Amino acid sequence: MKALLFLSIFITSTVTAQIHDFYPNSTVWILYHNNNRLFPARSQTSIVFKNALINLVRGQRLYKNDVEDVAGFITYKITKINTSLPLTRNNGLKIYNGFRLDAMENIDNSQDVVSSFVFDIDSKSLFYIDLDKNICHLQFLPSSPDLDRCIRYCEFDH
Repeated sequence: MKALLFLSIFITSTVTAQIHDFYPNSTVWILYHNNNRLFPARSQTSIVFKNALINLVRGQRLYKNDVEDVAGFITYKITKINTSLPLTRNNGLKIYNGFRLDAMENIDNSQDVVSSFVFDIDSKSLFYIDLDKNICHLQFLPSSPDLDRCIRYCEFDH
């Protein structure tokens, strides 16, 4: 009986543990298909995905180059791609199912996008959007923990 009670308490405390949000000033926005409005995702799974995607992007050389001269602080806006307005890659292929991450410089009560990336759920890939709006595929080592977490938790809005 004591073992069963302990197991019950352990399972309950494990399930209700809160995920730490490393980027509380950044938000994931989900498109509500009934009225095409965006709303913030607040689930624990969306926080895990947000943390992983931001960490993945912050590790990219292209991101580091984009933000090296930023004077203000950076926040991140992650938006689910609207399937009726897909992004078109340089080779003509379209990204219908994914998230766009914009890194924004915050200074003097204004926000300017300084770097943009797209995580394509279907191809399980990260893309960089340059200043000319070209979408460039990025390569990863086979064992990228943040990429693995993005792949695992990207379907939180279904």
